[in-house]
Amino acid sequence: MPRSLVLKNGTIDFRSAPGVGSTFRILWPLIPERISRNDSHSPDSSSTTKMMGRSSVERASAAIGLREPHHGPPVLTDLRVFDRALPPSGAASLAAVRVVAVTPVVEAAVHDDVDAPLRGERARERVEQHALGGRHDEQHPPAGRHAHLRTTRRQRSTTYWNRDIDGRGRRPEQSSVLARVLSAALLGVEAALVRVEVDVTPGLPAFTTVGLPDSAVRESRERVRAAIRNAGFAFPLDRITVNLAPADVRKEGASFDLPIALGILIATGCVRDGAIGPVAVVGELALDGQIQAVRGALAVGLVCRRRGIATLLVPAANDAEASAVDGVRVLGAATLRDAVTLLNGGAPPAAPARPGPEPTPAADEPDLADVRGQAHAKRALEIAAAGGHNVLLVGPPGGGKTMLARRLAAILPPLSRDEVIEVSAIWSVAGLLADRGRLVTRRPFRAPHHTISVSGLVGGGSPPHPGEITLAHRGVLFLDEAPEFQPHALESLRQPLEDGSVSIARAAGVSDFPARFQLVAAANPCRRGCASLDRCVCTPAERARYLGRLSRPLLDRIDLHVELPAVTPDDLRGAPTGDDAATVARRVARARDLQRARFAGTRTLVNAELAPRPLRRLCRLPADAEELLGAAMRQLGLSARGHDRVLRVARTIADLGGADALAAAHVAEALQYRGLDRPWRG
Repeated sequence: MPRSLVLKNGTIDFRSAPGVGSTFRILWPLIPERISRNDSHSPDSSSTTKMMGRSSVERASAAIGLREPHHGPPVLTDLRVFDRALPPSGAASLAAVRVVAVTPVVEAAVHDDVDAPLRGERARERVEQHALGGRHDEQHPPAGRHAHLRTTRRQRSTTYWNRDIDGRGRRPEQSSVLARVLSAALLGVEAALVRVEVDVTPGLPAFTTVGLPDSAVRESRERVRAAIRNAGFAFPLDRITVNLAPADVRKEGASFDLPIALGILIATGCVRDGAIGPVAVVGELALDGQIQAVRGALAVGLVCRRRGIATLLVPAANDAEASAVDGVRVLGAATLRDAVTLLNGGAPPAAPARPGPEPTPAADEPDLADVRGQAHAKRALEIAAAGGHNVLLVGPPGGGKTMLARRLAAILPPLSRDEVIEVSAIWSVAGLLADRGRLVTRRPFRAPHHTISVSGLVGGGSPPHPGEITLAHRGVLFLDEAPEFQPHALESLRQPLEDGSVSIARAAGVSDFPARFQLVAAANPCRRGCASLDRCVCTPAERARYLGRLSRPLLDRIDLHVELPAVTPDDLRGAPTGDDAATVARRVARARDLQRARFAGTRTLVNAELAPRPLRRLCRLPADAEELLGAAMRQLGLSARGHDRVLRVARTIADLGGADALAAAHVAEALQYRGLDRPWRG
């Protein structure tokens, strides 16, 4: 097998231990001045600096077995290793070979740095081509004193075969190796499979990553190199090209570290490709070979199940999270060496302990009974929870608007299994899972500050990332002091409230994010925030102007407009009145069960999601209710959208009462919650 020489610490290290009779090809001669100058840096510089001129050539000639010193043009010389010339350490003296070749134009010197010898590879190939008698033009050979220099200049743009050490003019025994590893990239709140192709070919050492990587992916070459070496594997000093396909999809994050490292180890033979069948790999590498947790492991598991990938290799910290996906075998690895063992068919490590269920609510958890008074608002909150309706609470400061909004999540039914996976995948991509492996089982509750931007609220960026409305999917989005939000931020909610999703279009593409949330907004009746309407010093025009920041199209999409009076001293004395959260939650659950049976076989889950056509079929009104609703439209100025909202709320009120058909009483109560459709009272 061909072997090569590498200078390190003043000696010549053999890449593999040479046996007796091993032959190494070098270029000759060694220029006396270069030998003298280089030998001055060797360990025995005190004795070699005095050796100048021909004596240096003679010493080098004798070291490599030449009977006479050679002073002609560069020629090819074989160095044969004998027992007497090979020290026990497996290294030859630096005096034997110090410079590969020197010409007046091209100098291919071997340096002491272990990575530096290959920097002169191209120049060394040109000199070797001339030494072997190669010509650029066989019919017109160059002539003259400097013919070899002209040949070198003409051949600078010529590509030569890497020559085998044991034979002249043959094609190399080493050829490029291509390895493929399956991974995944995060696109919005979902994952897409990515093919990591690693090509290791002989040549100048280089590490190039292509396929639209971001800065974190490009920097992975340093983490991968250090992790492979510190894990005890050899890193190839060759040309490495990593392609992330498809190349038109943006690749973000450090989750490609592990698949890139395993691709290199497959190319070098440390990993048996296909030993455990098709497998997808994600993971971030530390410099010591540890595998760090990544975002979106649950989303990657879902795409593997959808695409038929049976096995998923993830960091040990993400093992329990990814195992929530049924039908996918999940392997967790804590280190790079563990990952290699698993891919080679080794026994997986002991499964980590699954996180226990979320702790039961404590006695001091928010309860609906904590809110004093406000019986009308509590009833509206129960209707909103039963039908998934949006709510606007308008009242003076300290009236209990924020307390009511934060207790809505306590009376909502728990998430179903499919909803748990759906919500947990979103939070996993966003990196918001509090404990790796513990899924989100409670309804999300998001309360952004009123200074939030449009991108932070509905999503944005390049590439687009989910906003607060997506993080509140299947939960509650609370906007406290809603009129203080930027008008264009509020208006951006109109389309998500209607469709249950949002599309973010950027130059790189379009991303669709789920946004099926319940909106709860709170507002003071005036800009000054007076204690009560009776003592408010604002004029009716000022109050109308302040609440006018909530546009009519936005109010049309809010089902329940609730006016809260100021809390009186009598409300604060004595024991709390009204039902607690557990009692209300049971009534809400019964109403949801009726809706689930009604909408079986459809994508509709609650009354608030009813489309116009099934709404007309399921919400038929008697004559008196029809007349009442018509009068309300004329006097309140209800729009067609507002008319349908009243019907949906009436259907939920009937479900809470256990009624199959709508009655005029249900419609009348629903109309009470349309307070902002009429001019604000002065």
